[in-house]
Amino acid sequence: MLRPANGSDATLDFCLEYCVSRRQILERLNQWLEQHDPDAIIGWNLVRTANW
Repeated sequence: MLRPANGSDATLDFCLEYCVSRRQILERLNQWLEQHDPDAIIGWNLVRTANW
């Protein structure tokens, strides 16, 4: 997330990292991709709906 960290440190069921710049977001993304090595990256833009 691009913004300064705020809120509590409550336990979450996912990892949310605050980044201070777009460059840092891209660096974290590259680290994640290197660590997890996914075979495919998909998003909602690839999901077709019945209305198409």
